Amino acid sequence: MLIIRREQMAATFTPAPAIRWAALLTVLSLALGASALAQCTYIGEARIGDQRGLSLTLDSSSQAGLSLTVATQTSCSTSIVGRPDWITFGGSTTTFETVTINGTTIVNAQKRVLGLGSVKENLTATPRTATISVGGITFTITQAAGLSLISAASFQPTVAVGSISSVFGVNFSSAAETATSVPLPTSLAGANIQFTAFGGNPVLAPLFFVSPAQINFQMPPGLAAGIYRVAVLKGGTEIAVQDDQVIGAVAPGLFTFSQNGQGVPAAVALRVSSNNQQTTETIYQLEAPYRYTPKPIDLGPEGDRVFLVLFGTGIRGRSALSAVKVTIGGVDAMVGSAGEQGGFVGLDQVNALIPRSLIGRGDVNVVLTVDGQQANVTTINIR
Repeated sequence: MLIIRREQMAATFTPAPAIRWAALLTVLSLALGASALAQCTYIGEARIGDQRGLSLTLDSSSQAGLSLTVATQTSCSTSIVGRPDWITFGGSTTTFETVTINGTTIVNAQKRVLGLGSVKENLTATPRTATISVGGITFTITQAAGLSLISAASFQPTVAVGSISSVFGVNFSSAAETATSVPLPTSLAGANIQFTAFGGNPVLAPLFFVSPAQINFQMPPGLAAGIYRVAVLKGGTEIAVQDDQVIGAVAPGLFTFSQNGQGVPAAVALRVSSNNQQTTETIYQLEAPYRYTPKPIDLGPEGDRVFLVLFGTGIRGRSALSAVKVTIGGVDAMVGSAGEQGGFVGLDQVNALIPRSLIGRGDVNVVLTVDGQQANVTTINIR
């Protein structure tokens, strides 16, 4: 017979001691980290120039003096997450003091400051945004797109007072709009282009065309040659800027049929016969959609004079007619006139006599130089 004694039963069913909850919480706190149970309050502010807040909007230029300040309880994290390569900080300091930001105070706070921050110039045509977190505070820094400003004729980054120019970027407008009257408007599709000299007042440019990615305009004719800050405005707000833009008195550029500054110039041949009868002839042929090639120019019999009539921009500010040089196939061509075309805003015209010594040369380069500055090289054909 199996006998179970009472004392054995008592040992088997002895109730467990009461759980010590305070001790358990201490163990969990050590295991998980004190910050996991702490209630952290964060306050912060970013500063650069006159701007301050959790979000900053900057223009495309390089800038210095950026700082990020965060305060929280001493047991809370102030680790940094998200450092873009276009923003750098020169130092970080941590102090313990009472901090008040935007009306909120933390007594005996841990205060971390990232200072001596600098922002690189945005040379792209796209705005960029950085999100930087310091502890429980997230800062958003947005930098405007840089501008690509060029001559609308040569597609080179040299422009002149009164010349026809273009800027390229993104989000200039929500729709496309073309000017329909003269004088040209200074606002199309809600967009403007503004030029400001150091210490001067902003000047708006006359506009030909505005689209979300491109604006064609005339460089304000009343400007003096010099260095300007250029800004594209959308709804009155700057969305893209270019500092230190040089605007010259001249910046010769020739329009081309391909509309990229290369190939056959946008020009005509003006024939003056021996009896002074004048006729114009085309100098291009279209071999395929958007593929223009030089059409041979026949200089005709002895006694005929054939002028190459070139259309460009950035030429009207020449110092003198003698400062305008044209070579065709390396041979000097007599320049009869060079200046405003007169029928289209910003358009200039140069008339150059084609030397008869070029007969039979075929494709030859046309090189225009104004006050020592060379325009884009174009090509014609001489039969």
